Amino acid sequence: MCSGCGACMNACPRKAISMQEEQDGFLYPFFDSEKCVDCNACVNVCPAQKELQGNVPNDVFLAWCNNEKLREKSSSGGIFAQIAAKILEKGGIVFGAAYNEKMRVAHKYIESVEELPLLQSSKYVQSEIGNAYKEAQEFLKKGRLVYFVGTPCQIAGLNSFLKKNYDNLLTSDLICHGAPSNALLNKQIDDIQQKYKNRIIDFNFRSKARFGQGYDIEVSFENGGKKFFNAELVPYFYGFWRNISLRESCYHCHYSSERRVSDITLGDYWLAKKIHRVKTSKGTSLILVNTLKGKKILDECKSSVALIPDNLDRVKKIQAHLSRPVKVNSLHASFVKDFGGKDWDYLCQRYFRAPLRYRCKMHLRNILKTLTLYKLWK
Repeated sequence: MCSGCGACMNACPRKAISMQEEQDGFLYPFFDSEKCVDCNACVNVCPAQKELQGNVPNDVFLAWCNNEKLREKSSSGGIFAQIAAKILEKGGIVFGAAYNEKMRVAHKYIESVEELPLLQSSKYVQSEIGNAYKEAQEFLKKGRLVYFVGTPCQIAGLNSFLKKNYDNLLTSDLICHGAPSNALLNKQIDDIQQKYKNRIIDFNFRSKARFGQGYDIEVSFENGGKKFFNAELVPYFYGFWRNISLRESCYHCHYSSERRVSDITLGDYWLAKKIHRVKTSKGTSLILVNTLKGKKILDECKSSVALIPDNLDRVKKIQAHLSRPVKVNSLHASFVKDFGGKDWDYLCQRYFRAPLRYRCKMHLRNILKTLTLYKLWK
């Protein structure tokens, strides 16, 4: 059930815990027995040891940001970016997931709107928390306004670590499908770098440049070049989407529930055009407002966002992971065994190569999207 949230490492008063990569590529807590004094701080803070603490949403909205630049750089409707901008305008701190110099995704904080693009755009990989919980706590104790965004297990880890409800803390969790590892993503990145003989500086899973909101990978290279890939045919994403390469805890996630651990839950509103007759090319978001703090910040942003009321029962049918976790793929167990000992080509052929018929279908779909100017009417 370990989600790798890092709460135990942040809570250990003796620094006896470090997060280390295991055979499956994910980070797990490792204990230094010489430093450990059996204080049980790690056990007491572990959210996997506790019953789910959360709130059923008070309000549900289809939404998008009115700032076109923020919206276009975001994966969905740009609501995170708008809330983050509001927090930064107030002199606050925003924590979120960003690529580091090694192209691993890790949590970091920003203090200016100019840094906001680092945290924008969905990253389908488990972010490394590091010392983010401790850093957030230090800012909170100093009276700084903090906005912390992460997966539900990471927000649960933060809440458990802090042990109290800070008035100056705002949190957002995500409607999460599950997450592969940084180790697997780096294998994919290395493969593309070798193929194109250039270093990757950005890996955007949800580029809107070609087809608008959806799954279209845009890779940026150090030499200034860019390359687009059909997301469903990229081995890394194929394994993610087919539930082959997710963390073990993702298949048993008790945060896949209508009870949310944050102030505001963010996700995609996939059927906005069908249900509300709203075009989705530039991006739309699903917002669940779970607390009074969440309602307050959304009220402050009302002049900057479009909000269309909806109801929880309907969006639970649109977003299945508000009711249940993903189902484990039958290939998952053998993939975990092979991951540490097999090379990338073997993993791709064995686990991540889509059937020929499916590949042809995806390529044909992209051609039709281009010919019909799909992005303009979506």
